[in-house]
Amino acid sequence: MNWRDARLKKALDSAPDEQSRPAEAVRSAILEKARMTARAAAPPAAPAPAKPARRNWAALIGTVAAFGFLAVLVVDRDRLEQQVLQAPQEHQ
Repeated sequence: MNWRDARLKKALDSAPDEQSRPAEAVRSAILEKARMTARAAAPPAAPAPAKPARRNWAALIGTVAAFGFLAVLVVDRDRLEQQVLQAPQEHQ
């Protein structure tokens, strides 16, 4: 119990209208009715998104594949340029 709760309980117990408190059964019934009303008034839970994870993985895999293909093309082009530059010039 928090120290504030202890002070509040002590203050409520020594209040002049302490005898006018409702019975514990009445307090429990009121509390239960309030909880039921709060549950009924609560907005419904939002539906789960429609499987966005699969689309994200597919996009990731597609992007990696595209960049991999482009990297192979660039590396092959660089190798080809090097071969052309290093090849002996036969037609002179």
